[in-house]
Amino acid sequence: MSSYGKGTRHHFRGLAVFAIVLVLVIVIVFVWMQSRQSAPVPEDAIYLYFVDVGQADASFILTDEGSVLIDAGTSDSAPTLYHTINTGGDTLSYLIITHPHDDHMGGALYILDKMDVQNIILPMDTAKTAVYKKFLGAVEAEGAEVFYADADFSFVLDEITFTFLAPLSDIGDTNENSSVIRMDYGGFSALFTGDAEKKSEKLQLEAYGNFPYGKLDVDVLKVGHHGSSSSSTAAYLKAVTPEYAVISCGAGNSYGHPTKAVLDRLEEADAEVWRTDLSGTIVFTIAGETVTVAGG
Repeated sequence: MSSYGKGTRHHFRGLAVFAIVLVLVIVIVFVWMQSRQSAPVPEDAIYLYFVDVGQADASFILTDEGSVLIDAGTSDSAPTLYHTINTGGDTLSYLIITHPHDDHMGGALYILDKMDVQNIILPMDTAKTAVYKKFLGAVEAEGAEVFYADADFSFVLDEITFTFLAPLSDIGDTNENSSVIRMDYGGFSALFTGDAEKKSEKLQLEAYGNFPYGKLDVDVLKVGHHGSSSSSTAAYLKAVTPEYAVISCGAGNSYGHPTKAVLDRLEEADAEVWRTDLSGTIVFTIAGETVTVAGG
């Protein structure tokens, strides 16, 4: 047989192998895309994400029945946030804004534009920053159900109860007027504190008790105000008794967050500390009595 015939046979064999590899790659990409769109949650399990949005805040709860976003980071971090929460599909059951500061709601416009948001829960705080005014206009256009939450407001999603514990009164400061939200799922609990500081914490302790096993006692604490020393007092941590404390802050931020004082207090409270500036997005998986945590 001529060398020409051998070369032709090898050429077609190479094309056949290439075609098979190409088909496999297409199939793998298709399956991956489908899994991203559906992202099924195991039965009787939920995911709790503390998304790495830099020096900002965004927490995301994903269940088999829906999802909740508490705060939305900054406008700069919005694409990153969307990439994370879109793993649960294009519908967001609840969007909660704890207070109208850019680092907690700057990405909300982007999320409203990209996703079908069914319910929006806004703070009672009347401070109207420029970004908040623009957001309110977009909320009106969205057509979602809108609620204004104060203490005792609550809702249930897929056997998860969300209860608003604060603000208990108008303290006259936007950070201090942050919504503080308790989440309960079976025997698991978490507390999302926005940027609430000492005055809010004091009112909470007076209302709910300054001792363990009360309304403030939870497994996971989203540490107030990115780990600022103006939050997470020793008395508050004594009542919360967190097993895990999550701090959302940016690497090398100019505020010095988290402060050494807060880290010392968390160590004294025997809390396992996780930080987005060190671990990236932090994910808790809650399945029955089992809780696992991992950094991104």
